[in-house]
Amino acid sequence: MLKTFEMGFKQNIKWYMIVDDDGYIVVNNTLALVNQYFHDQMWLLASVLCPHPYNHGSSPYFLRICGGGGYLISSKMAKYILPSLPKCFNYTSSKWDNGDMKYASVMLSVCLTELLNVTLTHRHEFKTVSPLKQITTNNNNTIKFSFNEKNLNNPVTFHYVKPWQKQLIVWKLYHGIETNLTVKNSSNWLT
Repeated sequence: MLKTFEMGFKQNIKWYMIVDDDGYIVVNNTLALVNQYFHDQMWLLASVLCPHPYNHGSSPYFLRICGGGGYLISSKMAKYILPSLPKCFNYTSSKWDNGDMKYASVMLSVCLTELLNVTLTHRHEFKTVSPLKQITTNNNNTIKFSFNEKNLNNPVTFHYVKPWQKQLIVWKLYHGIETNLTVKNSSNWLT
């Protein structure tokens, strides 16, 4: 992250997007989201209401970046947090075992909220689940898939999107190119 920020500063990057390698980005929705904010103000946009991976404390939830769904950092926020990133590891490793810090989003969240008093802005458009969770099949093995405002709210990202074939199908379904797909009985497409 340090090198990404430093390179971005040289190129006048306005927003940084961090997404897992199994994430799917809906570019048009991402652009619409960042156009609601100013990059020269301090913003960290993410889904921030997610279960605590270690169940520390009395609540199973705490305010943190749900890393799998990705997050956006404005250039102003990046410049603010960059000098403190090396301190973050020391601060967070004193709270938990180093093995726990395999979740970089947890480490970053703790550092930003507790050490730097950064406000995390919750945006429901960052989806921490696969879009495949929204698929239902009927007795004819026809897949029904719908993106609508009620259940997905203009998604910016999805997590756990597997092979490229599934990404292509999801993309086609989302953009209305496909509305129904027939899957053979022996298919393991949903696994």
